[in-house]
Amino acid sequence: MSDGSKATREEFDDQRAVLAEFGSLALKADNLQDILQEACRLVSRGLDADLVKIMEMQPDGRTLLVRAGVGWKPGIVGHLTIPVKPGSSETQAIDTGEPFVCLDVAGERNFTIPDFIREHGVRSLVNVPILGSGKKSPFGILQVDSRTPRAFAQTDIDFLRGYANLLASSVERLTLLPKLEAAVEEKKHLLRELQHRMKNNLQVITSLIAIQSASARTQDARRELQSIGHRIETMRLVHDKLYSTGEIDRIDLGTYLGDNGKGLPKERHTQGTGMTLIEGLAGQIEAAATWTSEGGTELAIEFRF
Repeated sequence: MSDGSKATREEFDDQRAVLAEFGSLALKADNLQDILQEACRLVSRGLDADLVKIMEMQPDGRTLLVRAGVGWKPGIVGHLTIPVKPGSSETQAIDTGEPFVCLDVAGERNFTIPDFIREHGVRSLVNVPILGSGKKSPFGILQVDSRTPRAFAQTDIDFLRGYANLLASSVERLTLLPKLEAAVEEKKHLLRELQHRMKNNLQVITSLIAIQSASARTQDARRELQSIGHRIETMRLVHDKLYSTGEIDRIDLGTYLGDNGKGLPKERHTQGTGMTLIEGLAGQIEAAATWTSEGGTELAIEFRF
């Protein structure tokens, strides 16, 4: 293997290692600024570049902010903005969705180059758009600048494309995350409100049955109404306990029965509080409870899927 081929192979291996390292970070990190800054550092290492920056498109769609970067003078990163105007190298990359390469910044006549880039002694540069998913606008641009004349190889361009795609995925994930968290919190709020209303409704029903029971004309009618009232109160306690745990797909049955049994009404005229509780629980998890008393009381729960 020639020295040139060996050097190219080493550069390729280093770029691959950089992509793997950044890919791991992009999946774990939850701070966008940290991801962007580390991206610039790793790109600088992978391409042995003097200057690297990420420019973010601002909400007005006409301005780019230097959001992160390495090698730049103080006052650039996090502060400097440049206009997105026709004929600029940045606009060319954004409009076409393709990398833009300038081999000779000093001699470039077809596209305008921002003054601060020239002031930093940049001789060659490449812009790679960080695209949005679907029809979303691009997030911005990943730019690599070299203070020495440099012909960026196709492997360099491919490396930057892959890197920009990872950045785009990270941006989308961290942009969607707050929205998903807000949606989950809203669902929880609605569930709590529903639980509160259902609890109140069951209490109202229990009270109405108690009133009817007190005015019943016969002992049998009073006993039946009381039995119904006890069952509804049992269901209210079961429902309240089930949703207060925060997990409605799994329960510790022993702890659950122990906690609920303490607050349940005494049911003397039917199959008992424990059985009522089990039947109520079975109804909550879409299962049917069947009781038998041959050789002792046994319970069979049939789950319906």
